[in-house]
Order: sequence, then structure tokens, then C-alpha cells
Amino acid sequence: MDWITTYASETQLQQTVNALAQCNDRTARFGLSLTAREMEELAWERFAALRAVGRVEFGGGILPALIDAFCDSAYLQQTAYAETICTLQEIFYAQKGACGLSDAELLVAMRRVYDELAGGDAAFLADVPPVALRRIAAGGSLRGTGLERGDG
Repeated sequence: MDWITTYASETQLQQTVNALAQCNDRTARFGLSLTAREMEELAWERFAALRAVGRVEFGGGILPALIDAFCDSAYLQQTAYAETICTLQEIFYAQKGACGLSDAELLVAMRRVYDELAGGDAAFLADVPPVALRRIAAGGSLRGTGLERGDG
């Protein structure tokens, strides 16, 4: 790696950690917080998730918006908080290119499946086809997606 790439990576890592530290202020009321080590691990996992899907991203990434979208879910617990956020981040980046939704639309669709159908099971969410997420974003519900209970 040349010095420019190294500097950019270190700068992005610090931006992500700083953004995550600010998230702790908003998530504390839900009993959720990240340690400094978890923040750094999530920042590194962000790079790995982006690399896995061949994407490049500047700034703090999706983590703050993802945390804000999911922090009040009844299925998100402190004991698995960092791990779940990491998994949701991977799912987000894997689905982002495939479904063609804006970040906000994708987060709303993911949250709807996570809470209303998956019961907090991120593995279930990871298997949702992009077309279903597009339908959820367009229709605002699980109806007509092939995912709702009784459809299968």
C-alpha cells in the first residue's frame, strides 16, 4: 500500500470510529453501546464488507444510519449488539448493489423484515431476495413480497 492509500484508510477508520462514538449517545436510552474496541472492529469490518462486494465508500459509511435504523428494535440486545450490527452491515452492502434502493429505503426494508418476519434473525434477513426488498420499499409492507406468513 502506498502512503496515500494508508493515510486514506487510517482517516476513514478514524471517521468511522468517531461516528460510532456519537451513536453511543443516541443508543444509550435503548441500553445499547459499543466499546472502543468494538467500534474499531466494526470500522475494520466495514472495509472487509466493502471489499467483499467490490465497493468503495468515503466518509463514515453506513454504520451510523444502520444503528439509528435498528437501535430501537426489540430484537437488538446488548449482549450481541456489536456482532449483530456487523452482520447487518454485511447484509446491507451485499444487498445494496443488487436491489438498487437508496440507503434509507434499503434500511427501512431491512428493518421491516428483521422485526416483522425474521424475529431478529439476521441469517433470515441475509437470505431475502433483492426483489423482495424492492417490493417492501415500494409498498411499505410485506404484502405481495412472497415473504409474508402464509405466502409460502
